Order: sequence, then C-alpha cells, then structure tokens
Amino acid sequence: MASRRVLIGALALMVLPGCLDGPGVPPVFTTTTVTGSTAPITTTTGSATTEGAKGEAGAAGIGDPYFPTLGNGGYDVEHYDIALTVDPATGTITDAQTTITADAGIALSSFDLDFTGLDVLSVLVDDVTAGWRFEGEDLVVTPASTLPAGETFVVTVDYRGRPVPVPIPSVGVSAGWIVDGAGVYVAAEPNGAHSWFPGNDHPSDKATFTITVTVPVGWEVASNGTLVAETSSGSTTTFSWAMDRPMATYLATIAVGDYRRVEFPTTDGIVRRDYLPPDMAADPPAAFDRTEEMIDFLTEWFGPYPFAEYGHVVVPSFPGALETQTMTIIGRDAIGEEVVVHELAHQWFGNDVSPATWSEVWLNEGFATFAEFIWIEHDLGPEAMQAYVDQLHAGLEGIPFRPITDPTEAELFGSAVYWRGGLTLHALRLEVGDETMRQILRAYAARFAGGNATTAEFVALASGVAGQDLSPLLDPWLYDVALPPLP
Repeated sequence: MASRRVLIGALALMVLPGCLDGPGVPPVFTTTTVTGSTAPITTTTGSATTEGAKGEAGAAGIGDPYFPTLGNGGYDVEHYDIALTVDPATGTITDAQTTITADAGIALSSFDLDFTGLDVLSVLVDDVTAGWRFEGEDLVVTPASTLPAGETFVVTVDYRGRPVPVPIPSVGVSAGWIVDGAGVYVAAEPNGAHSWFPGNDHPSDKATFTITVTVPVGWEVASNGTLVAETSSGSTTTFSWAMDRPMATYLATIAVGDYRRVEFPTTDGIVRRDYLPPDMAADPPAAFDRTEEMIDFLTEWFGPYPFAEYGHVVVPSFPGALETQTMTIIGRDAIGEEVVVHELAHQWFGNDVSPATWSEVWLNEGFATFAEFIWIEHDLGPEAMQAYVDQLHAGLEGIPFRPITDPTEAELFGSAVYWRGGLTLHALRLEVGDETMRQILRAYAARFAGGNATTAEFVALASGVAGQDLSPLLDPWLYDVALPPLP
C-alpha cells in the first residue's frame, strides 16, 4: 500500500503545476523600429497625451529572481472584474473586458500590465481614452494625465482573440488557456494568467476577483469563489463568479465544458461542490467522498479553512492537479487521496498564504507534501507514513539538487522542492513535537493570511512559537546542497 501511494504521489508531483499541451507558441507582434528600445513594440493606439503633474513610469517588473519581467511596479491591484464571451468549440474569446481597480503607489505617468497574445481594442483609464503599446509581454498604458500617488484608479481593457499558452521551461509544457477539444480550461501556474487577462501577474500582488463568462447554452462554467448568478438569454448562458478573498493571478481559473454540478453537505459552513463529467457525476470518485473528513483533519493542524467554498472540477485531459483557489482542477487519471489532500492543503499554504517570490515555492509544495504525510499517518497509521517518508528520502539521496529555497527556474517544480520541502517539515515536527508543530502551522497560516511570506519569516515565526532557535535544525534542510539524514 505504501509503495502504491509513493508512485501515485511521484506522478502527481511531476505534473501538478503545468498542463501537457505541448510547447507554447510565442506571441507574434507587428513591430516598428523605436529608437533606444530593445523589445518589440506594437503600433500605439489612442490619442492620449500626458498632462498635469510630472510622474514617472511604473517599473516593468516586480523583481522576481526567476521571472524579472513578471509583475509591475508603481501600483497595487485591489480588484479584477473579468468579463468574457467564449466560443468553447474553438477556444476563442470573441469579446472581453477586464476592469482593474488599483491604487497608485507613486505618481504614474505610465504603467505596465502583464498581457500577451490577444488583440487590444481600447484602453481607458478612469473612463478616459489612454495610449497603449505592447513591449514584449507588457501592455504599456499612458493615461491622459498623471495618476496621483495614493489615489485609486480604474483601467479598462477591451480585447479579443484566442489566447496562446505560455511555455514553462521548468516542466517543458505550457500554462494558461488550454483548449482540449472538449472545452476550455485555465491552469496558469506560474506565469500563464496574463495570456487571458491583463494584470499584475505575480503572487505578491493579490486582489479580489469577479469573473463573468458567457457561453452557448448547454455549456457549464466553473470558476473561483461563489457562483453569484446564472442567467440565460436566447442562445447563451452567463455565469458570474465572485472571489471575495485575495487571490494571486495564477490561481484564477475557468473551466468550460459538459459538466454536472454535484452538491455536498456543507462542512462547518463551507459550501462544497464538484463539477464532474456526466458519466462520473452519478458515482463520484471515492477520494472526493473523503473531502469533508480531510477538511476537518487539516483544520486541526492548520487552523480554520480560509475560504467559504471548496470543490473540484474534473478535466479529463488534464494530466495532474492544480490548486486553483476554492476550485481545484484535477485530471480524471490523477484522482487519488494523496493528490486530493495535497491540493486541499494548498488552500491554506500556496493560496491563502503565498510565497513572496517564485524561488521560495517550497512554501507551497513542501507544506502540501507534508499534508500527505500526516494524512497517510491518520488514515493508515505511523508505519505507512514512515515508509512513505523513507522512500521519498531515498529517492533524493545522492542527487545534487540545489537548495530548495533557490532551486533555479529549471527545477522550480522538481521533485526536490516537493519531497525535500515535506521532509523539512517532517524533521521540524520530530524536533518540536505534534502540539508545538500544530501551533506553528496555525500561527503561520493566521499571521500571513491573505498575503505573502518568505522562508526567513517562517523560520522566525516557528522559532518564536517553539521558544528555541530552529535555524540549526532547519538551515541544512533549506540551504545546503547535501541532503541531511532523516532524524
């Protein structure tokens, strides 16, 4: 039984973040020569000129060590309102409008939005036509007048087209908007969100979301948060979803297909619903039947579940699972208890508490792997859990992985990040004991709820809760190339 679990876990770990859609095709821009520019730039649209107080351009990237151009500086997004009309048969967005409410951190004469591969029709800032141009995968917006520091502004982008998935070199597949012949789904980790809507595409800038999708009658749409409206008019149906807690852009999703919505009894007020293919809806997977038990169990370790809803959408063509906030995407062949509990754990660690930079993604994957350990122990006993731990440790021995706090982009989703990350927390548990470990995990989830954390912040918090300096124990697991022995 333990060997079976390791094999299932290993398969899931290697495909969790991405989607096997083949290498993505880089976007093609019609370019003009611009003096002093090293990036392709499309023809500028709009007639805006900058007036008023002198401002400055927002930075073209947040400064992530692995994705230096991802995200943008100078503003903080508060809310995304994304409205799409989708032809699911072709995967084309025939009409779209994304409205972004943001706060200016500095006086902005211009600012960037991560966006690529689609046709922009117009850009408004505070209902006034703005200038815009593409520079690589950034939509550079020039408002008619400088945006004052500290003020809230609203940018509206109208666009259309067929999104192109973004290649992920670390796993050799593509992320973003995936068309699979049976519909459309979005699996955007780490940098595919800006292939289908403009925004600040980095987990350090979270926001609330409203996602509204119009499709032909007969198609179903699953997304994040609460389904607040479903209305039909003529030949189309419109689904409106609201995510009222902060969410990173890579966790935003839609899945359009032939689904049946299956409702479950609420768990401590948590609304549970799955979207399943018709043949699966009459007999849901046994692993899904244990979701209520898993929520109760993880709540004992991590603290209250952070959202109002939870569920799964089963995409038959998806080769793994992805913890899209409140609505995990999971492939038909990936369903198993360890995968289900892994993605559920991410709702606390990865979703509600997100890493400050992508180089510290072990704060997502190590914690979710640790959840597998404690679930196996709960379900099958300590011996089964120890066998699982031993096999993962043996699988890493002798392989010169880089430290899990800086695995490089090429190994961002490698097995060391998952397995060694989980083993790091296992070693911590053995050092401090179960009661203190629960206190650490609950304090960490509460302290950084709705925000971001670093490894250093976790170690400092854990040391404070435990009443001892845990750096001598944790540093070799986190920062050394050599794999420490199991305690």
